Amino acid sequence: YLNIVKSDFTISNSTFKNSLADAFDSDFSEGSIYDVTFINSGNDAIDVSGTKLFLENIEILSTADKSISAGEDSHIKCKQIKIEGGEIAVTSKDKSTVEIDGLTIEGSKLAYTAFTKKPEFGPGVIMIKNASVENVLTDHLIQTGSLLIIDGKEIKGTIENVEKLLYGNEYGKASVR
Repeated sequence: YLNIVKSDFTISNSTFKNSLADAFDSDFSEGSIYDVTFINSGNDAIDVSGTKLFLENIEILSTADKSISAGEDSHIKCKQIKIEGGEIAVTSKDKSTVEIDGLTIEGSKLAYTAFTKKPEFGPGVIMIKNASVENVLTDHLIQTGSLLIIDGKEIKGTIENVEKLLYGNEYGKASVR
């Protein structure tokens, strides 16, 4: 729906509905999104690369792949996020960090994943405070070297290759190439 490249931005009081691919995609930008709903995203709801992003009061419903995805040295800081349904709730890859204070995940297939997709970057980190996770098939897939921290408790990665489980293999949506 919307791809922002090398820009500063603010989006508020909006709805992204029934996108065929990623609903919001940001590359090498910096911005904020407030009071926004994402419904039926055909791929990712929020997908960023090389971006600094602040999210507050976001609702994401029925995403075909990832609800929040950070890659290529991105940093996403979030407050009050609600995710219902969909494949993968929160993803951090390739030297990215996702911090969330106030998260509700209901009915997603996978709650959290952190991994290295592009070795030139490195592992991903997810830091969560004040989360409620219900009716999720798998709590987390964390690759060796990556890290998930929930309310101060570290969950270090133990899986050698998380990517082989994603992208439509067991979780998520197959990538179109």
